[in-house]
Amino acid sequence: WQRLWGGMWRRAKASSGEEDEDAKALVPHINRPDKPWYILRADNPYKAVFDWIIVASVIWNLSFIPVDLAYQVEFGWIVYLNTIIDVLFWLDLTATFFTGYITKHADEIVDMR
Repeated sequence: WQRLWGGMWRRAKASSGEEDEDAKALVPHINRPDKPWYILRADNPYKAVFDWIIVASVIWNLSFIPVDLAYQVEFGWIVYLNTIIDVLFWLDLTATFFTGYITKHADEIVDMR
C-alpha cells in the first residue's frame, strides 16, 4: 500500500513547495511561468486526487451500466449516485480545458491557446 501511494504523496508534497529531500529527487525541475488564477497546475495534488475519483467513477460505470441495461432495475440511491458521477464527469471535462501540461523539455504550458 505504501509503495503504491507513498510515491504519489511525496511527489505532491514536493510540488506543493514543502521541503522534502527524498521527494526533490523524484520531481524534475519544471520551468514554471506565471499563470492566470483560473489555470490549474499540471501537478496539482488536488487534481491528482480528483483524477483518482474519476477512475473510481469509471470503474463503477463499467460494472453498473451493463447490469442496468440487462435488468433495468433502478434503486433510489443508485440514481442519485449516477447523477453525481455524471456531474463529476462534466466537471472533469471542464477542468481539463483549464489545466496546464508539461512538455518533454520540462516546460509547463499554461496558455489558453
